Amino acid sequence: MGADRGHQAPLAAFANTVFWRSTNILSNITPQKSALKRGAWKNLETAVRGLAYTAKEIYVVTGPLYDPNENQMTLPRSDEPHTVPTAYWKVVWTKGGAMTALVFDQDVTDTDHCNGIVTLADVELQTGLDLFPEAAEWPTSDLSAQLGCPA
Repeated sequence: MGADRGHQAPLAAFANTVFWRSTNILSNITPQKSALKRGAWKNLETAVRGLAYTAKEIYVVTGPLYDPNENQMTLPRSDEPHTVPTAYWKVVWTKGGAMTALVFDQDVTDTDHCNGIVTLADVELQTGLDLFPEAAEWPTSDLSAQLGCPA
C-alpha cells in the first residue's frame, strides 16, 4: 500500500504552538496512502494554512470515509487485518460565508488538490453527517480561489 500516518488536524498547522502534541494522538491519525498524503492532501493542507494566514480566521472540519467492504488490509507491524479509510474529506469556510468542500479517494495519485472539490451535499451524503445542523443558511460564496483553485 505504501502508507503514511495521515493526520486529520495536520501537525504543520500547529507548529510552534502548545497544541502540536495534540496532533499525534491515535484518534487524529489514520493510514493514508503515500501518493495521496504527499500529493493532493499535502497541497490542500498547504493551501489551507496559507488561507489561515491571510484570512486570520477560518474553520475546518475533516475526516476519513470508510467502506467496510473495501481496503481490508494488514498494516505494517500488525498481524491482523484492519479497515482503513477509503477516502478523506475536508470542508473549509470563513466567517464571511465562503466555503469549499473536498473529497479525495485513497487511490488518488494526482497532486492537484483542486481536483477534489465537491459540494457540501456530496460530503454530507458520503459521510452520513449533517455538518451544520443549526446553520440558518448555507455559505453563499466559493472559497476555491483563495485555496489556489481556478474559479
